[in-house]
Amino acid sequence: MFDILGDAGADFNPNDLRYDKAGIKPPETVDDLIAAGKALTTDKVKGIFVGNDGGVIIGGPALWSSGGAYLGEDNEPGFTGARAAQAFAKLRELYTSKSLLLGAPTDWADPSAFIQGLTAIQWCGLWAMPAIQKALGDDFGVFAYPKLDVQGRPALPSGGWTQFVSAKSPNIDDAKALVKFLWVDNLEFQEDWNLNYGFHIPPRKSLAARATKLQQGAAAEVVKLNRDHGIVDLPAWTPKMITAFNDLTTNVIRKGADPAAEIKKAEKTVTTELSRLFG
Repeated sequence: MFDILGDAGADFNPNDLRYDKAGIKPPETVDDLIAAGKALTTDKVKGIFVGNDGGVIIGGPALWSSGGAYLGEDNEPGFTGARAAQAFAKLRELYTSKSLLLGAPTDWADPSAFIQGLTAIQWCGLWAMPAIQKALGDDFGVFAYPKLDVQGRPALPSGGWTQFVSAKSPNIDDAKALVKFLWVDNLEFQEDWNLNYGFHIPPRKSLAARATKLQQGAAAEVVKLNRDHGIVDLPAWTPKMITAFNDLTTNVIRKGADPAAEIKKAEKTVTTELSRLFG
């Protein structure tokens, strides 16, 4: 959420006088987000916090906001187009806008920078909402990563807490049965995990329907954003592919590298991995 979303997204404080003074509303486009960050930056508070590395964590949402994907429907690289390059370039523009909080005591997954007033907007996750509510009550709001432009779409990661069974395991049937027991059949375990260690969206609709903590205020808005704009994990998106994609975004964001050139490098690695997986 911005506090940004999904089971990750952004927090912002809509009743903060700085928002009223600057005329800030939840950004609808990436340009709006960059403008909001600049407008909300003061000598004591930065406008936006997207991680101490400058925003590698929002590389995926930035890609999705352009209409792209990690992988296409036929398991081909989905991040190679001109619009994807434009989305990555916007991350560099955000990084150089002088509105980002860098060097925070904790990184983006912890809401401390937002709670302590070091930043006006923070990319974070639904898991952090109880701590934010304890500190700020209802005096904050949430929004997804905004669309790249009028042709784009808002986006946020849906999930991230996932469990897979290795096809190379000597105990595949037992492992599958355990996963089913934990995350399909056992409602007590699911309810405990999803509501008592920060918030997470329950995987079963029946359980989500009775999760009252997620049915009002900002938590309910996160659930709605996730339903409308969430992007789920891809089993075929391997750690090696993730590293290549993160190298792409790191080099563009922090070093000002050419997005098209970095895309080609990542595409080569991802294509090799896809060939290994699917032949």
